Amino acid sequence: MAAIELHKPEINADDDEDESPVEEVRLTVSNHDDPSLPVWTFRMWFLGLLSCILLSFLNTFFGYRTQPLMITMISVQVVTLPLGKLMARVLPETKYKIGSWEFSFNPGPFNVKEHVLISMFANAGAGFGSGTAYAVGIVDIIMAFYKRKISFLASWILVITTQILGYGWAGIMRKLVVDPAQMWWPTSVLQVSLFRALHEKDHARMSRGKFFVIAFVCSFAWYIFPAYLFLTLSSISWVCWAFPKSITAQQLGSGMSGLGIGAFALDWSVIASYLGSPLVTPFFAIVNVLVGYVLVMYMVIPISYWGMNVYEANKFPIFSSDLFDKQGQLYNISTIVNNKFELDMESYQQEGRVYLSTFFAITYGIGFAAIVSTLTHVALFNGKGIWQQVRASTKAKVDIHTRLMKKYKDIPSWWFYGLLAISLVLSLVLCIFMKDEIQMPWWGLLLASFMAVTFTVPVSIITATTNQTPGLNIITEYLMGVLLPGRPIANVCFKTYGYISMSQAISFLNDFKLGHYMKIPPRSMFLVQFIGTVIAGTVNISVAWYLLTSVENICQKELLPPNSPWTCPSDRVFFDASVIWGLVGPKRIFGRLGNYPALNWFFLGGLIGPLLTMETATGEITIVCNHCDRDIPSLNIDLHRVHCARNLEKCKICGDMVPKKHAEEHFLNTHAPIACSMCKETIEREIFDSHKGEICPKRIVTCEFCEFPLPAVDLAEHQEVCGNRTELCYQCNSYVRLRERYNHETKCPGTVLNNAESSRRIPRAAEGDGNGRRRRDGNGVSHKRLFFTIAITGIAVFIGSLFFQRKPE
Repeated sequence: MAAIELHKPEINADDDEDESPVEEVRLTVSNHDDPSLPVWTFRMWFLGLLSCILLSFLNTFFGYRTQPLMITMISVQVVTLPLGKLMARVLPETKYKIGSWEFSFNPGPFNVKEHVLISMFANAGAGFGSGTAYAVGIVDIIMAFYKRKISFLASWILVITTQILGYGWAGIMRKLVVDPAQMWWPTSVLQVSLFRALHEKDHARMSRGKFFVIAFVCSFAWYIFPAYLFLTLSSISWVCWAFPKSITAQQLGSGMSGLGIGAFALDWSVIASYLGSPLVTPFFAIVNVLVGYVLVMYMVIPISYWGMNVYEANKFPIFSSDLFDKQGQLYNISTIVNNKFELDMESYQQEGRVYLSTFFAITYGIGFAAIVSTLTHVALFNGKGIWQQVRASTKAKVDIHTRLMKKYKDIPSWWFYGLLAISLVLSLVLCIFMKDEIQMPWWGLLLASFMAVTFTVPVSIITATTNQTPGLNIITEYLMGVLLPGRPIANVCFKTYGYISMSQAISFLNDFKLGHYMKIPPRSMFLVQFIGTVIAGTVNISVAWYLLTSVENICQKELLPPNSPWTCPSDRVFFDASVIWGLVGPKRIFGRLGNYPALNWFFLGGLIGPLLTMETATGEITIVCNHCDRDIPSLNIDLHRVHCARNLEKCKICGDMVPKKHAEEHFLNTHAPIACSMCKETIEREIFDSHKGEICPKRIVTCEFCEFPLPAVDLAEHQEVCGNRTELCYQCNSYVRLRERYNHETKCPGTVLNNAESSRRIPRAAEGDGNGRRRRDGNGVSHKRLFFTIAITGIAVFIGSLFFQRKPE
């Protein structure tokens, strides 16, 4: 298939003039491509589909548990490498022909392009980092919380369309946010670094396959204890153990329903349940989360709860995402929902207003501030750079990676238009003919799609240049809650079509940039993403449907048996959001008819916060890289550390950072000893110039007496002979050795007049050299010798004119 997709087979990647303008890309992404590597292989399809199905199943199944377990693409990247190499060893290399098409189960060694496509399958199976398809949560709250019915067909259409609707316009926009070199997508660069680390050999370290086997065995040997043998190790709250009857101790020490002071876990699934793996999350982000957690959980919440009793906090649990009535009891949502699945105003008036725990209310306020502050921060601190990169992307010539990708056949535009049309038609069918099940009108779908299309390009540009992705979830919830209050499912469907379709579009573009860097044929990337998304969505809804119909009282924590794992914590928050924004509506929660209108001031706080930061900041925050000791902008420090440690090394002699691939060249050109071309000795480079000019015995010097050039090693012997030659002194008419001439002149017995005349005849060139010697005077010749030379020359010219005179014609 790779050969079919090739447009032009010739590839020349040696030109440096079209290098990427982004430093991280230059140092991480290879400028070479091998178009002969097969991509559509049996290994790729087998491992890719298997990874997609397994991740979809596991993430959906474990997503309903109290400690959700989410397996991401990185796990598949590591696991499939030894599996792919094993298949390359054991599968037969026999070639089969079906007509003109030739096929082999084993076309050669397992290559990096196969690995990338397998990872894209896995990424689709992992919900592009979210675990499962977002729309599965809608089905969960309809069946498990609202106890209403929805058909499997409507559920499947809802899941699939919300996952692939954004692919259509994302593919059309990819020329703007994928091809330009300035749109560099930092997360894709990290993935490239990982792929190169896995596939490029490093003989100085343990093989990656061996390391993986050791790590896998050790992690499995440990995980069996907290997961099966000693469940108590999963989460330990020693404060609760010490004071089992104290409510305050439970509020302070419980890790599940309190502040978690002193609580810790020995189960990796608990540690990575909500914030993801700390081994993947950048350290500065972990510190940022930690600081925010300490401020909110250990300062704001205790003061609000015990100190100020904000919003009658003492009536409700200190840590809860449930909804309550005025007396602090769980709000009976079912009583305020009528037969049309809408808000029953009479019942609502009887039940009273909805109350939130202090923690939940403050969390919403922080969410309001976060969405505004993210946009403001990006505009203030990254706006100029983003605008410059956008302008450069429209004017700059293509870089080496875009030029290499042009060798492959591009995706026809009608693929994207067709996919957009089909998904939009299916969504309209869902909204028109199955409206009773999802409540959303057709105009709501068009408005949500318009919002998603409008925000896809600017949010993609922000993500591609800053690695920050502003979310639209609160905006879409708020808007639909105002436009169509009293319909909870319509609200969450609007949010899903408006927010998730945009999020899926950005994930699609991010994967496309990864394929762009790894030189994957575009058509292969598109088909793998599309097929993987459809399969993953189908598995997600199938597993969810099985659990919802087979586990009794699933997600109903108060009805489940003690210690039952099927508490659905994520769906509980999703359900509460549907009640707050959809059923009751923002006017009756955060408006003048609700209890929490003051939380709207957090929007203003989110706007002002970055402005205050900008006022106090004297410049860009930098962090010193511990590998190269350079000051790096804090936003880029993690990316820099990855490619710095991978691509650069410090010279042990001069301390300069040089690319690893040029380290030997740097040593040879800068520090390696040099063989002297004259004496053939090997000299340290630092003293080579001094050796060549002053020390080398074969260097050329001149005799101080006769100015004859000769090797320095022979100078002493030559000057010993040359200095013993004599020359007539014209003052005393005696012959003096050349080496003694200067001393002789100072002691010559000639008269003062003769000395004066002699000094006028002998020019300054004959004066001493400071060593007691007199330099040879080229003008100090005798008058007799001069006259003799002139006479001989005249006679020679006369005789020559007689012999060579031409006869007249």
